[in-house]
Amino acid sequence: MLSVRTICIFGILCIGASATPAFAESCKERFIKAATEGNGEGEYRQIVTQKIEGAPVDTVHEFIMTSHQHWLVKPIQPSGIGWTLLYDGAMYSSLDEGGSWKEITKFDEQAAEAARAQQKSDVEAVIELDCGQDTIEGQVLDRVHGQYEVTVGFQSTQVHTYWIDPENKLIVRSEYQTISPGFKSSVSQKMIAFEDAVVPVP
Repeated sequence: MLSVRTICIFGILCIGASATPAFAESCKERFIKAATEGNGEGEYRQIVTQKIEGAPVDTVHEFIMTSHQHWLVKPIQPSGIGWTLLYDGAMYSSLDEGGSWKEITKFDEQAAEAARAQQKSDVEAVIELDCGQDTIEGQVLDRVHGQYEVTVGFQSTQVHTYWIDPENKLIVRSEYQTISPGFKSSVSQKMIAFEDAVVPVP
């Protein structure tokens, strides 16, 4: 999932931040915060499922993060496509489940910052806003929904829904749709317990 604010490779988007439980902010402010700020630094673990229209299979990954500069993507389905690790400004790949690592690129923080600024500009033009509550698996969650246009790079319509735990203020579920000419995909994320998860050092 690094949030829309910090875009992961493979189109994986990490869960964003929540609004205050008292809803002192407007629905628009809550959506912008969720879409751009992320959960911040901390230990997060989630299952990310991507469906691409026309693709033969869905892709499922486990995403484990200890900070924005240290996270791991492990494929669940299909298997055998390698792990990806970000550590200390460099991206690494492992084809033996973390037994060995090969540096594949440096993470360009300046470019990432520019992308975050552009994305925030796009998100501020959000439409189709809807905020409320849903009960999912017996848990009452705050729902924040909106749609916006990506205007630079891969131009597309983004339709996002975040479900926020009102107790700990974390987005525990999210769904993203990407729609553009000739391409349509959806990404769903679900937070799971961190437990004894490990993000290795290469």
